[in-house]
Amino acid sequence: MKRVCLLFLFFHTLFAQTILLDENHIKNITPFTKYYLDKNSSLHPDYLLHHKQLWKPTKSKALLLGYQYDATLWLLFRLKNPFDKTITKVLEYDYPIQEKIWLYDINNSKMYKSGYRLKPLPAFHITHPFFLHFKPHEEKLFLLKAQNNNVGFIAKLNILDPSYYEIKNENDKLITILFLGAMSALIAYNIFLLFMTEDASYLYYVLMVSSFLLLELFESGFFPLFFENFTMSTTAIYTLLLIMALSIIMFTVEFLQTKKNFPKIHAFLQSLIVSTLILYLLNITEIVSTTPQRIIYMVMFLIMIVIGLYAYFKGYKHTIYYIIGWILLFVVAVLLGLRQAGFISWIDNFPHLGKLFIFLEAILFSMALSARINAYKAEKERATKLLLEKKEIEKAKLEAYAEQKTQELTKALEEKNVLLKELHHRVKNNLQIIISLLRLQSDKLSDQKMQSILTEAESRIRALSSVHEMLYKSDNIAYINAQDYIQMLANELQHLFSTKNIDIHVHSNVNFTMDKAIYTGLIINELLTNAFKHAFPDNKGAIFITLGQKEDLYILTIRDTGKGLNNSNISKESLGLKLVDILVHHQLKGKIDIDTSLGTKYTITF
Repeated sequence: MKRVCLLFLFFHTLFAQTILLDENHIKNITPFTKYYLDKNSSLHPDYLLHHKQLWKPTKSKALLLGYQYDATLWLLFRLKNPFDKTITKVLEYDYPIQEKIWLYDINNSKMYKSGYRLKPLPAFHITHPFFLHFKPHEEKLFLLKAQNNNVGFIAKLNILDPSYYEIKNENDKLITILFLGAMSALIAYNIFLLFMTEDASYLYYVLMVSSFLLLELFESGFFPLFFENFTMSTTAIYTLLLIMALSIIMFTVEFLQTKKNFPKIHAFLQSLIVSTLILYLLNITEIVSTTPQRIIYMVMFLIMIVIGLYAYFKGYKHTIYYIIGWILLFVVAVLLGLRQAGFISWIDNFPHLGKLFIFLEAILFSMALSARINAYKAEKERATKLLLEKKEIEKAKLEAYAEQKTQELTKALEEKNVLLKELHHRVKNNLQIIISLLRLQSDKLSDQKMQSILTEAESRIRALSSVHEMLYKSDNIAYINAQDYIQMLANELQHLFSTKNIDIHVHSNVNFTMDKAIYTGLIINELLTNAFKHAFPDNKGAIFITLGQKEDLYILTIRDTGKGLNNSNISKESLGLKLVDILVHHQLKGKIDIDTSLGTKYTITF
């Protein structure tokens, strides 16, 4: 190393221009340097020392060499302190994504390292600074070595006051963080809209804008500020660019509804997706380099503009924001691409132009989505208005037709109700005749047991007759009021068995159909008859009947205050209880529980 330094001191004092340090806050020294690009990274400094004809004057504010893989850039310059005092200056390599930098102080045989792959992480500076100290009138010769594997070669060297550099660095950080905050707010808002609308356009918008954000943050040198051991491999960059490209295509597909509105464009975009995946595979296998890839992506941006213009002239006016957004993105992509490729340098005067354009593009795409929703809403309102007008016409026709049919149906229903009521009346009368015949037959019998049998038969027929009587007297022939029906049935049985001293309490708030009313009436008839005959030896007491409904189930409870049944004889007590069991289990598909702890209590669920 010492030999190399001595040789540099000897030879390059002959042709390295001396740069005088001054009191300016910032000074671009790139034009005063000399450079050599070793494209194969194969030359040793000794060789460079003996071939000074290899060195070229830079002459520009930024050295733009484009994509140079596996190459090494050498810069040579001399700095001198013209003052009578010791000063400290910052040598800034103003390219945040420069990967590797070595600075050799030839005079003092020192070496400094920087670049986002070499400097300690997390870093405190967005660019790559070297803090240099100069004694009064001291002159130093520097050799700078730089290498990149994934990005274009750009070399821009500035000399700054340390305090000014720190202010510049903090301002760059602040702008980057504000950019991150604004973009994150847009992304969060559109994620919210994604969940609210379930529109896939917002998903691809979020992926697309997020990829723009990550790429810009990477190029701004943001990640090494906060993440230790940060590195961005070539494959990672290609993958991020792939996500960006695919989300751009799918956003266009969903935003313009190409499958429905533009089938040929939709087929083209599908083929573009396949081409993008093939390009990605060619990139990561190093068959195709970065330069053609970037050109292809720029062409893709241009295609999106053309598709947007086509949709606009086809009447989709909400695409105006989409078109402007793509024009902005295309312009900034071309400018940054040309800078990376080494064709233009003036864009360095606007270091935050990319952030501004990306933010405006994200705003415009968000506005495009809103405009599309508004357009769909307006279209829906027009369609709704036409539909309402047609509906009013149809409504008038339907109302007239419905009025006619209603009158016909009302007339038919009235006739049906009259016929049904007449039918129930005739059935009731026929049952009443049967009851009268049974009563006449009973009056002629002297056998008490036979009279009892006929009386029970009469009560059963009366239970059936009461149903038909209520139906032909009621305005609603489909349902029977349980409270009125059970009360009527209880009163008739009480009169039939002459049990005025037995109080009957009925409570129900349900209505049920005729078939359930018949079976329920027969069950109540049998259980009341049984209670009148057996529960009250002194012909005094009370019976409580309740009928309620819980969801789809009816619950009938009949409880008396009599002496209760003998549990061992419950099933053999009488024909009535056997009939009750048949009605509950076979007709009503229910169950019956009997409790004889206090009187007799029947709980029937059906």
